[in-house]
Amino acid sequence: MAPLRKLFKNTLSLPISINNNVISTHLFPSINNLINNQLQSHLANVNYLLNAPDLQSITIQKLLDTQYFFWTPHFPDHISISKSKLPITQASYLTKCAILFAKYHISIHSNFDSNIKGGNTPITEYYPDFAPTDLKSLRTKRVIFADQVTKKDGIFLHEYHDIDAINHQGPIPNWYKKLVSECSYGPNLKLYTPLSSPVVSHLVRNSIPNDPSSFYYRPKRKIWVIYWDSQINNIHLGKIIEIKNHIHGIPTAFIEHWKYSPLEIDKVNTTPKQYVPIFTPCPNCRLHTYFHRDIRPKCVLEVQLHTLHRINIRDKNYRPYSSIQIPYAYYIISNNSFHTLRVTAFNLYSQLTSRDTPLPLSDNFPNSFSSNYVNTPQIPISTTSSSDPTISNMFIDCPITLTNLSYLKELNSQCTTFNFFTDGSVQSLTKQNCKIGFGWIETLAHNTTSYFAGYTTHLLSATKAETMAVLTALITVPPNSDKLKTNNFLLWFSIQNHISINNIKVSLVKIKAHSNNISNDLADHQAKLGCNLPDPIIINPRSTSFSIGILTWNNLGCIDKNLRKWSKVLTAAKTFNQFLQNNHISPVMQVGKIHSIDFHLTQQWLNFIPDNLKVSISLNKFHGSKIKAANFHLPTGSQQKLYYPHLYPMDTIVCPLCHLEEDSNTHFGNCSTYTNDLQLIIQKYKSILIDIVNS
Repeated sequence: MAPLRKLFKNTLSLPISINNNVISTHLFPSINNLINNQLQSHLANVNYLLNAPDLQSITIQKLLDTQYFFWTPHFPDHISISKSKLPITQASYLTKCAILFAKYHISIHSNFDSNIKGGNTPITEYYPDFAPTDLKSLRTKRVIFADQVTKKDGIFLHEYHDIDAINHQGPIPNWYKKLVSECSYGPNLKLYTPLSSPVVSHLVRNSIPNDPSSFYYRPKRKIWVIYWDSQINNIHLGKIIEIKNHIHGIPTAFIEHWKYSPLEIDKVNTTPKQYVPIFTPCPNCRLHTYFHRDIRPKCVLEVQLHTLHRINIRDKNYRPYSSIQIPYAYYIISNNSFHTLRVTAFNLYSQLTSRDTPLPLSDNFPNSFSSNYVNTPQIPISTTSSSDPTISNMFIDCPITLTNLSYLKELNSQCTTFNFFTDGSVQSLTKQNCKIGFGWIETLAHNTTSYFAGYTTHLLSATKAETMAVLTALITVPPNSDKLKTNNFLLWFSIQNHISINNIKVSLVKIKAHSNNISNDLADHQAKLGCNLPDPIIINPRSTSFSIGILTWNNLGCIDKNLRKWSKVLTAAKTFNQFLQNNHISPVMQVGKIHSIDFHLTQQWLNFIPDNLKVSISLNKFHGSKIKAANFHLPTGSQQKLYYPHLYPMDTIVCPLCHLEEDSNTHFGNCSTYTNDLQLIIQKYKSILIDIVNS
């Protein structure tokens, strides 16, 4: 690419030092960037791999290889890949493409579940500076989460030989040494940055032996357990006395209550984390439950069996301090610190009490029928929260709209022939607040007319609105139906797939807009109502069986466009953004903060060619002079001093016309010598423009 850029600059008489993004942006006469061309080709190739049924098995393997290369528990997005510093010499084609795409904020998302469970914080994201040899060791040791090498509270790093999840053969690996030296401090190996969310959902609860066939079951060995008390936000520890198996209820355990009794010497000399986790029998507290089958324990608690977590205690001969006598007659010492026991018990409690909260549904669904057509009865809108599985799988987001769509599908289940009028509506296209709505009415299947309206987001266009209307209408009809219809990549595939699976016969009929067709006008009205709905519905890319994965930009949504054409907009925007960050045009950008710049008109002016130069040999010099002037690269005195410091004097070179200020590119356009001439030219052509407009 460098020789081509050099040749192009020489052709336009541009200095070699001018930034390459200047000759690549479409603001000026430019050449295509071959790297951008490669991006367009690779995007198209990868998109084909992800959607080719014949290559599904190969594509799945390549996606898993890429995930294995980066050693993450899920397929990495562009953020994770951009942080990686791994060499790509041994990477596969798909991995190299993922790295290239990440530079443009494009991610690959697999439609199959490749997630690895067992933790919340990937170790390569917690510390992204691992060397390739470190990753090789992590793969060998099967360490993929930072949770595996930290304690349950996510605050302290485990001692290497205390990590249960790995094989300890051989010397301590370098990746662990890096975690110790760069991510932790102190003798306790406390992390500089604690894990944001220690593992809760995959907590393994130690099983407690029980015989459900016995109404009372007494364990043969001592079993020490803990559980979380939400009333006091703390744990209770005890020894199981007996388990009661209710005939029609949940088993409960009677446990002897022991309380936490740290030593006074620990309170003076160490931190709470280092307290000896010592427990003594509770003399009697308000939690005591009368237990007639054994009156020896002074404090007994009755707890549901499934809430208990079994723990291990130290040998009775264990002494935390050789020179200090324990001041208690009866006591036990836990293997884990009191803080770790609290975290374990709370995690178990969170796991047991967590439930999926249903999405709230509003009873006041916006009325999607206009008062202009009150003479036509409307099908009532469902307010139940049930949704058809096919619809729930194909669309995501607004539950109210999906529930309404499910209701219409159930309503149509007994019919075979339908007459749909569909339409799409676009508001404020090309603007940031753009919305597209879609709607349809059905006039044949029932005695009354049914209506539907919705709106969607992401990569908006009028075609997408029309296509969403067709898809939402088709999905409400039962299999083996005939259909009459008035009239983006993912939507059309979904339509084709739905028609094929359900054996639906579809006939498309184009009705001219504003032709006084009452049904078409109603469909248009529904589409406009869809633009004003509070929540959108979006096609679910995982609902299609033919697709292995999708491409997204900035993790915002599926790119279901022609990727070659779409990526041209992306690369042009990136190149233009790089151009605006050039230091030499900073004076223009400072003015742009006060006065808005119309870059569209600027582009037209910079690419304008006078009639007398269209076939002239001087055309390249004409373009070159414009580019140099716009980028402050004209050969003024200050510029020449910069390029030839030994040829030009060190003193300031003044403007040869006004002799007042330094001869620089900034002064060139503001020189008082030109000001009067520029004003006369502007006044002249202003008058000409007014005459043209008035005529």
